[in-house]
Amino acid sequence: MIATVAYIKEKFDEFNQLIFGGELPRIPIVLGRATRVIGSFAYKARRNFWGKKEYVDLKLRFSTKFDLPENELQDVIIHEMIHYYIRFKGLKDEGSHGPIYVKIMNEINQKFCRNITIKQNTKEVGLVDTKPKQRIIAVLEKKDGTVGI
Repeated sequence: MIATVAYIKEKFDEFNQLIFGGELPRIPIVLGRATRVIGSFAYKARRNFWGKKEYVDLKLRFSTKFDLPENELQDVIIHEMIHYYIRFKGLKDEGSHGPIYVKIMNEINQKFCRNITIKQNTKEVGLVDTKPKQRIIAVLEKKDGTVGI
């Protein structure tokens, strides 16, 4: 299954209610053509007038270059939602996949029979060739009157 904005929005809403208690506000979903990353949670950090760090321009990004089984795409969506949840709640983790992330991931895997992992091996997933191929057909006529393609 190739990621679409409509599908991700639908699953975001479903998993937000089921797993995160409806706490996460919707954020933009962006599709791209990355070949090394299936999904990511992106944001910009800046200091406000009082010097406090705040996070802006939050978004979920997914690549359309991967054709995954539906359950694996759902696991990637939940994976990125965990990152969003940690940032939204203001939790301080030791790195992007620190103990807080791992604890939440393991709880979700156990409670909802998921298979969320720290990192998806993109080399095991086939890339979708979405770039159109150019083909040229030429017809030529020889001096002797014969035609070739």
